[in-house]
Amino acid sequence: NFWLRTSRLAAFFADKIDACTVSGVEMAATADPLKAVYPNPAADRVWVYFQSRLPHVEIDLADLWGRTLGRTQADHADSAVLDLVGVPNGIYVLRIRIEGKVYVRRLVVGM
Repeated sequence: NFWLRTSRLAAFFADKIDACTVSGVEMAATADPLKAVYPNPAADRVWVYFQSRLPHVEIDLADLWGRTLGRTQADHADSAVLDLVGVPNGIYVLRIRIEGKVYVRRLVVGM
């Protein structure tokens, strides 16, 4: 018996193909602390919900060029709200800083 292995549209035969055995599957140790960004698309405001109550969170709203258009923060909360009044319709990025890590979510405003 021979196995066929291809590379760059060429073929050759190999007597043996190495394989590995999977011994288990587990979730990554770092779970996402964000539960939801709602509503999306948004109109006047957007809520960011967390998996648990967090000591300090900073949220920036940025356009696709990286310019910060809005900012809010929450202390000892399981959610935060960002006011979108005056923000033009379009696609934006939420940069959410939690305990030294930055999480990014896409946000659509008014479409």
